Amino acid sequence: MDVLLAADNQAVPGGLNPRRISFYAGRRANTAKAGKNGRYRKGVKLEAGGASELWDPYSNYYKVLVDTNYYNIIDSPETPGVPIKSTVIVWSAGPNGDFDTWKDNVKTW
Repeated sequence: MDVLLAADNQAVPGGLNPRRISFYAGRRANTAKAGKNGRYRKGVKLEAGGASELWDPYSNYYKVLVDTNYYNIIDSPETPGVPIKSTVIVWSAGPNGDFDTWKDNVKTW
């Protein structure tokens, strides 16, 4: 999430977002709600020092891939070797909480 939010720690030399491009703008409006067992759901949980976590509606983290070489192509995590034309993709394990079962996964592509 630090990369998506263009956080200070990713804009430094060697960081993954040196151009400070914000890919996610809902951090204030979409504050994660407390869930069970120390987990959260539906939004961003801001941590001390500017770190953050993005939680899905099922109390799991989202996974995020960013095109760090600026070619606007990301290799598909669902179908390796298949390119996705995008600068950033995000996906969730879905209701069953299993990232390996793509049938119910929530994704942006």
